[in-house]
Amino acid sequence: MMHELLMIALVMAVMAVPVLLAAELRHVLVSYFLNRSIQKALETAPEHVESLIARLASPPPSAVSPTGLGASIMGGAFLISLLFADAGIDSTDLAIGIGVTLFGSALLVTRWIAARNAARP
Repeated sequence: MMHELLMIALVMAVMAVPVLLAAELRHVLVSYFLNRSIQKALETAPEHVESLIARLASPPPSAVSPTGLGASIMGGAFLISLLFADAGIDSTDLAIGIGVTLFGSALLVTRWIAARNAARP
């Protein structure tokens, strides 16, 4: 039982790395394009620079939680993999899969609500 849980944790960690890397890549690209916009604004319209810098200082929260998305995908994939198991579905494995999926879904929903509330005036 403990060996199975360690394997599940290892698979989850390996699957989380691409999700977290994609989130960081998105952050780098957003910062790059915003900094490029500031440089162009300095050349053409210096009066807009303050609003761009304010946006850079306090970016709005993302509507998607990378951790929640990763947990939802991993939990769903684990639940689907249980369908292909040769042995019967163990209730502990089913509970772990449902728990991880619900945890990820809760993170996604709370981040979406926070981003939506932040966008309102």
